[in-house]
Amino acid sequence: MKRRRIPRPVHAVICLAVLLLIPVFFRLEYGPPAAWGEEAVLRRAERQYLRAPGEVIATWSDTNIQDFAVWDGSEVQVYDTMWESRGAFYGPERTPKPKPIVHRYIRATLWPDSRERGWGCPGNLTSVWRSSTSEWVRSLPLLIKNDDPAAVRGHLAVTAHDDSKDSGSIHLYVWHAEAERENPWVFLFFVTPQQRGNQPLQVMNRIANGRDWNGEITAEAEIVWYGEDGEELYRQHIELIETETEGSEE
Repeated sequence: MKRRRIPRPVHAVICLAVLLLIPVFFRLEYGPPAAWGEEAVLRRAERQYLRAPGEVIATWSDTNIQDFAVWDGSEVQVYDTMWESRGAFYGPERTPKPKPIVHRYIRATLWPDSRERGWGCPGNLTSVWRSSTSEWVRSLPLLIKNDDPAAVRGHLAVTAHDDSKDSGSIHLYVWHAEAERENPWVFLFFVTPQQRGNQPLQVMNRIANGRDWNGEITAEAEIVWYGEDGEELYRQHIELIETETEGSEE
């Protein structure tokens, strides 16, 4: 039996209809195109938290989270944006959902900003690739304000004391990080401990939150600022954790 062919005009109409349905599918599945990107959810978060639109000065990502450091003209903030992930396992059958064709950002959260601390602000813990050991390690972003044009590089040393019940004894941690100037206002340091285990992560989490209500963990940092010729310009000391007890008054 001879196979019946679709007339060319009909075939063209079918192809055109399919092409028109593709953007409709994306619109229904992921929302308006302008809402897919991280910048759109970032700007919505700025309005939500009553912040003026700022300039993105740094970004870093971890799994399905994209972080943005934003300079608003006088202060720096970090926004934690998350995109939809369908690659994880769901339900009792542990069957993975297909990964989305595009990243749809679903929320953005304002991390504590420099107006609360003055010196700058931390970011949420992220993962950094350590080439010396070929592994991913947890790292703490610290954004330090410095608008002195003479300062082109900084060396940061974090000193932390852990006297928590979980540690069993007093632990002293000293961590180092370096950063070069990439914008006129803020230096971004990634503090990556050499030690492994939950205790260093606990200390870094307390630093990220900026407070320790039990008075068990303290942390401070000293930044040595260097000029273009490598000469030391000056030093800056900051408190990374505010120690207070529950029920204490401001």
